[in-house]
Amino acid sequence: MPVEIGIGKMAGMKIMKRSKNEIKQIMRQKGNVYVQIKGPDKFGHVGDVKGKIKAIEKIDRALKPLKNSRTLVCITSDHSTPCSLKRHSADPVPVLMYSKNLKKDSVNKFSELSCKKGSLGTIQGKNLIKVLNRVKKV
Repeated sequence: MPVEIGIGKMAGMKIMKRSKNEIKQIMRQKGNVYVQIKGPDKFGHVGDVKGKIKAIEKIDRALKPLKNSRTLVCITSDHSTPCSLKRHSADPVPVLMYSKNLKKDSVNKFSELSCKKGSLGTIQGKNLIKVLNRVKKV
């Protein structure tokens, strides 16, 4: 999306449009990778709950090969798009961080309610990079 491309350029990132397989390969090689996926958001805008679930499950399957890597994966959203509203909202978004080097916490489901109880607690979006850098050093 144009806004994300602009932010990436301002942050000194190399902007690439790649296939899923190329993205997986890049994620194994690079220290930091930001991947923008619009699928779930599109379904939220039309109120399609089943479509949104399928889009999220597809992302899960695509990331599965990273399960045994040392790559730190952070899954979150830039905003909520509840199917009930069919538009963006100011609701909090869940954050999931995974690496085979991280200790698992009590969260067993990736949802707003479950993540609220996780070891990360509630963090503001502006502090996410700081948290990721701390986690990466562990």
